[in-house]
Amino acid sequence: MPLLYGVVLNILGMIFEQLTIWSVDKYNIRFYKDYNDAIANQLFVFNCLNSYVPLIYVAFFKQNYQALFTMLFIMLVFDQWRTAFVKAVKPCWYKAKKSTVMEREEHNLKSVQPAA
Repeated sequence: MPLLYGVVLNILGMIFEQLTIWSVDKYNIRFYKDYNDAIANQLFVFNCLNSYVPLIYVAFFKQNYQALFTMLFIMLVFDQWRTAFVKAVKPCWYKAKKSTVMEREEHNLKSVQPAA
């Protein structure tokens, strides 16, 4: 069960990160600083709720400290694993995306040029 908690916690975190960016893009924000502040505030609130409410429930209402230790350990392991995975995959993903965009632009340029 705690292993499932770690997986769900990370999946919800990634989903909410994308939803936060989408929702802040819908605002009419003039300055980049205000945009970043809005994203940071929303992510802070969600991550606190997502991470600490289950821990508070287990610690104070169920008073099962072994389960609390297990949940904290799983959170730590999954967060480290996700960070390492993202650091390893993101450069490859950006490189592939950049080459795809460049190929598409070259194709568009060739199709626009008149035949000689």
